[in-house]
Amino acid sequence: MEYLETLYRRSGAAGLIVHVQKFCEPELFDVPAIRRRFARIGAPLLSLEGEMESSLSGQVITRLEAFVEMVGAGRKPP
Repeated sequence: MEYLETLYRRSGAAGLIVHVQKFCEPELFDVPAIRRRFARIGAPLLSLEGEMESSLSGQVITRLEAFVEMVGAGRKPP
């Protein structure tokens, strides 16, 4: 968690997207801890669960677009 937070802070990212493999329980166990950690520092987070496929579904694309709009609206212009 500390490494992930350090990467987030150093990169200047506006948010974090976590994608975990569907039905992969070891990865799914990490998501609540990641959410708590990034909520504590006030970082926007989008969690996606899906299969490793070459194309994204329309629903996932819509969620990504909404997240980008939300994060972009909260950023201050340079």
